[in-house]
Amino acid sequence: MALSQKKPERDALLLADAKNGQTPAQLAIKYKISVGAVSAAFKRMGFSRVGYRKENGIMGIKPQRNAEIVAAIKNGESIQNIALCYAIDEEGIRAILRKYEPLFYKKLKKELERKRLKARKEAKHATAAQKKAIEAAEIAARKAEIAAILKHNPLPAGASRNARIVALAIKNKHTLAEIGKRFNITRERARQILKRYGIHIKRISETTERNISICADYKNGLTQVQLEAKYNLSHQAVYDILKTEIKDFVPDYKKQKQKIKQFIVKSFLAGHSYEKIAESVPYHKYYVRELLIELGYVKVKLSIRPDVVARRRKQIAENIKAGKSLLYIGKTQKVCYLIMYQIAIKEGLREEYNALHRERDNALRKDFVKGMSMEDTLKKYKLSLHTVKLIIGKTRMKQANYKDMQ
Repeated sequence: MALSQKKPERDALLLADAKNGQTPAQLAIKYKISVGAVSAAFKRMGFSRVGYRKENGIMGIKPQRNAEIVAAIKNGESIQNIALCYAIDEEGIRAILRKYEPLFYKKLKKELERKRLKARKEAKHATAAQKKAIEAAEIAARKAEIAAILKHNPLPAGASRNARIVALAIKNKHTLAEIGKRFNITRERARQILKRYGIHIKRISETTERNISICADYKNGLTQVQLEAKYNLSHQAVYDILKTEIKDFVPDYKKQKQKIKQFIVKSFLAGHSYEKIAESVPYHKYYVRELLIELGYVKVKLSIRPDVVARRRKQIAENIKAGKSLLYIGKTQKVCYLIMYQIAIKEGLREEYNALHRERDNALRKDFVKGMSMEDTLKKYKLSLHTVKLIIGKTRMKQANYKDMQ
């Protein structure tokens, strides 16, 4: 069919072919137009493609198949069987049902979910019943084993570890700690083994007896470290037991501190220096001095009084006003450049201080040119190496090849 054919004639032919059962895709190939053009032709004729099919009974291959699938599901056929029959996956069957019968699909989905939950519950009940049956059989077997163990007195040489543990717990009434020591296991592991055989040893009575013996040993002179080794307990466990059981309990480290304090006081009263006391004590000499000050054996003397400080400030300000060099002021007043700068700002002498600062820098540069060594420069001007480098400048240092400063 030529492309120049008139649309009404082509539409009539499309309608005739559609009645014969051809799909929109087949019509598009036959008339060399797109599928959209086919649907547009049906709309021009006054009805949609789907509506036209429903009214006139015209249906393609896929819609017919989908209708059959929907009818089969409504009749009670399972989705799995339909998927096998039509060679479509289950998700595709669900998509067809969701498209053509959405309400029925919702009902079916709810019903399937209900069945799935019911099956899961039944499986859970079955597994729980099986577990109970298995546990009952295990308990019966263990009881029989305990009865066989208790018949022998003493136990045979080839008896298992668990059998010997059970015999010790029932016959000899050993505690968990004693069983653990004998078999080189923890108390918790011994309790777990006995629990498997239905034997429960009250740990409360055992722990109370142990705590009483720990407190008695501590009062008899044993230290916390010795108690840890004796009862196979951690440092924290021993500390907690002693703290709860003994009133006014003082830990070992606090006792040690008290002994050290007493030793420091005795040594100081005997006339020993801070350095000598610090050699025999694990503390620095400054801590020894602070401790003696805190205890009241050493009185702190204020070396600088406020009136002395005010007088020195006044002298420094007068020297800056008089134009004396910073080196001279530092030597006579024994102050650094920072303090001089702070005093100059407070007294309103910033410009005078800057002039003195420039004089000092110029003098340092002159000494550098003359060949003064690095050590002498630092000693004379009381400056850091970094400050000297900044004053002299990197270019001058490279020119003079000042090796001491590199």
